[in-house]
Order: sequence, then structure tokens, then C-alpha cells
Amino acid sequence: MDPGPARYFDFAGLGFVASQTLTTMQEPNLSIGGPFDPTKPLFVFEGLRVDRIWLLPRVGSLLMPLPLLLIAVRAFHRFDPALIRGGVERGRRGWMARFSAACKPIARLLPSLDSATPVVPTLRSAALADARVTLTAYPIMLVFAAGLAIATAAAPASGFTHGVLPVAFAAACMAIADVPCRERRAGTLGLIQSVPLLAAGFVWWKLLATSLVALLFLAVPLARMVLVHPAAIVPFGVGVLLVVAAATSLGVITGSPKTFTVVFLIFWYVLTNDNGASPAFDFAGFYGTATPRVTLTYATIAAAFLIVAKVGYAIQIRRES
Repeated sequence: MDPGPARYFDFAGLGFVASQTLTTMQEPNLSIGGPFDPTKPLFVFEGLRVDRIWLLPRVGSLLMPLPLLLIAVRAFHRFDPALIRGGVERGRRGWMARFSAACKPIARLLPSLDSATPVVPTLRSAALADARVTLTAYPIMLVFAAGLAIATAAAPASGFTHGVLPVAFAAACMAIADVPCRERRAGTLGLIQSVPLLAAGFVWWKLLATSLVALLFLAVPLARMVLVHPAAIVPFGVGVLLVVAAATSLGVITGSPKTFTVVFLIFWYVLTNDNGASPAFDFAGFYGTATPRVTLTYATIAAAFLIVAKVGYAIQIRRES
């Protein structure tokens, strides 16, 4: 099979693989997931061969995109630190920054969660203050949480479990990812460690703070779950615990919100595409297929995340002291 001049634009190599496979199989078409015939004998595929028809096109498709690096050198500051300042200034004028600034008045309407702070501070009061800092810094969360609350009330049963609940958990994931590692990224962890209460209970403090922020998105969906299907409160609660425990553990250990975000969103993608077919993926009882054993397994995983967070934080403090 010779695709002609298109060979030189086969940057991903899919045309090369398809051409070799069709020639070897002596078939006119190629598909994935076709019917399986167990009566046919075993077929041994000898692998791909770069013959003279494909050699020059493969080299050409490799070299052709290289001039794009000239654009990248100019466009991305990672290649030129001198362009960082200009990128930051443009970011401050971006539509997202303008929208966030427009939401600032909403954040000012938040009740002063730490207004009743006792003379002797507690982890609860510290967690409330930390959650309020998160919402004040990103007031767009309040708008999105209000939208989820309206969608929860308006969606039919199937649309709620298959649509609103997964989106609510994804939104909570994005909101809490930065909470456990904010001080380390800002370089203020030393100040936190000077407060005995927070230094000793750092992991529990961050767990409470992430739980409060997550409940901003999940409280209304949880209320509907309780009213419509009270038995689902246990797997739902375990799902919330798993999310906040994973965010706390991965944030404390790695010092970056990206680790938890990537791990959870990959799992979330598999979960939503599975659509409840596999009970093992129904970590929060979205689809009502989670068995008690599955729920207990996720509760154990959440506890393991917290243990790892405590041990990892202790090792970090010992190493830095």
C-alpha cells in the first residue's frame, strides 16, 4: 500500500503502521474491536519493516516540524527567561483574570469564618481561615458552586448521577488541589512551622481545610443523595474522604497540586467512561453499583493516604530541620 505524497506528512506514524499492517494481513481495511473468531489459527505478526517506500518519508516527517521550534523559541518563555515579565503582564490582562476580578465582590460577602476565633486557636478555626483564604483568592469557585447547586436541584435522577455528580467531584478536585501545598509553594512553610499547633497537626489541618472547600461543591449533591437514596450516604462519604485524603497526601508529599490533579482526573476519566459497568470504579456510589467490599476498600485506601501523608511530612520536617 503506497499512500503517495501523504507519507511525508505522516507525523504521528499512523499511516506507516496502517500501511504495513494492511500489507501483511492482505486486507483492504483496518478496524479495532472487530468480531473474534476462535476457530481461526494463531497468527504471528512479524513486526514493522521500514522499506524503501517509507524510509525517506519517515525521515522527512521527522525533520519537517523542526522549523516550528523557531516559533516556540519566540512564543514560550521557558526558552527565554527575558520574556517572563511580558507573559505575566499579559496574564494579568487576560479574560480569566478579569472574570476573577469581577467576582471579588462576591468573595467580600463571605462571612468572616475566623471572626469567632477563640483566644486559644484550634485546628478547626485554622481550617476555617484556610478555606476562606482559598475562596477569597479564587472567588470564581463560588459562582461554579452555585451553578452546581442549581444543576443538582434541576437535573432528573439519571442526569444527576451520570452528569452532575461526576462534574461536582471534578470541580472539587480542581479547587482543593492547591490547598495542601500552598505554603510550600509560596515559601511560607517556615512561618507555619513556627506555630506549634499547626506544625504538629499540619496534615489534619490541611485535611480539614480541603474538606471544607470540597463540601462547597459537594454539600448540595450530598443532600440530594441523602433525600433520594439514604443508603448512598456511606459510599458518598467515603468518596469525599478518599478525594480529600488523596489531595492532602499527594500535595504534602510532592509539594505540587499537579500530582493529585493528574492522578484524580485520569481515574475520573476511566470512571465516567465505565459508566457504572464495573463496581470497582464506583468509589462514591455515583451509579449505585458499589458493593460494601468496594466501599471498604476505598475507605482503607483513604486511611493509607493519610498515614503516608503523616510519615512523609515527618520525614520532610526532620530533613529540613
